Amino acid sequence: MLTTDIDVTGDSESDISATFYALFPEDPSQIYEVPRCGLIAKWPSNVTDVYWYDDTSLRYEYNCKTYSETCFDGSYTSMLNPYFTPPATVEPTATQSQTPESTPDMQATQSCQITQHFLWCTYSILIRVPYIGPSDCDATYHALEDFNAANAEISNWQCVEENGYIRLWFNSEGSSDDINNALKKRYPSVNDFNCGDCDP
Repeated sequence: MLTTDIDVTGDSESDISATFYALFPEDPSQIYEVPRCGLIAKWPSNVTDVYWYDDTSLRYEYNCKTYSETCFDGSYTSMLNPYFTPPATVEPTATQSQTPESTPDMQATQSCQITQHFLWCTYSILIRVPYIGPSDCDATYHALEDFNAANAEISNWQCVEENGYIRLWFNSEGSSDDINNALKKRYPSVNDFNCGDCDP
């Protein structure tokens, strides 16, 4: 299993580079895991098929030649585990709390957890606004990136449905105040965003 650590960057007319990590422990109960090896790779922008083989080597074809690079072993801090599966929760009954769609007059809420690492912080944010799909997730990602453009990029981005709501997981070394303000603008129905200080 491989996952990108940062978004692919580079000049579209020259080359593209990205950082990859490989071989996470396959433990779906752990939110954070430590990958075994990493690779910083660069390839021409007109190469459309870049893939992995033997678990640790990247390969692509260019001008009728095959190029490959092997990831390096090292010591890495914990990252979001791509195998993580959130625990199942009990669906509310008729006597319990109503669904998001049936309570339009109630103000939406959120919860935010931060884990500090050496150079960045990991955010886990539950936004109690109905999940409406990838387009909304993309808009949220770009709102966070735009707000943090002068400070840090968002990496290890995940935006998923959790019990009908929105769950965000990502890394950033930027200001938590910027993240809170960007999310307030994206989801004005939420009472407040209160992610604590990120001080890696």
